[in-house]
Formats: sequence, C-alpha cells, structure tokens
Amino acid sequence: MCPISQCLYRDPVMLVSGHTFEKTSVMEFWRRRPLVNPLGTGERLKSAQMIVNYGCRSQVDSWLERHPGYTPEGWTERSVQPRSTQAVREGLGDIEGRVGRGNEGSL
Repeated sequence: MCPISQCLYRDPVMLVSGHTFEKTSVMEFWRRRPLVNPLGTGERLKSAQMIVNYGCRSQVDSWLERHPGYTPEGWTERSVQPRSTQAVREGLGDIEGRVGRGNEGSL
C-alpha cells in the first residue's frame, strides 16, 4: 500500500531513499514539493530517479489474480500500468530540469 495515497500500488517505484511509492502519487507530491522525501522527513532527495519495484508489482499482480472482479479502492479500473521504465524516465526529466533551474515552486 502506498504511504501517500493509502491505496494498493498500480505502478510501484522505489526512490533513491529506498522507499516504495505509487508513481502517480509521488509525481503529484513532487509537483508541490520537488524532490522532498514524501515520508514527511523534509529531507531533500539527491535525485528524482525512480526504479520500478518489480517485487512489489508481482505481489499486486498475484493479489489481483486471486481476487477476480474486485477493483481496489482508489483505482478506476483493474488494469495495471505496463511494465516499462520508459514512463518513469519521461516523467523525471521535467522534475529534474525545473529543480536544476531553481523553479521549485512552479511544478
């Protein structure tokens, strides 16, 4: 379960802090507070790098297989995001570019 959204992961990613979050939740969080650790420590992360957490993703896939017909709370549909790191890479360029230019409040 994502610590930000309190919902079952759809697209779990691990940050450089080693913590896992739902990708869309952490991206939204970083629009308000760029590169701040979402766990509320106020710590600024060194990078916006995200790594797909395939272990967590496999657990979600297994859970969905065992519960056919159930749509988890917070999801609009049962499908999960494609297993690709391309979307993660595309989302990072904007965040890192704005932080690097000092436009933290404009995300």
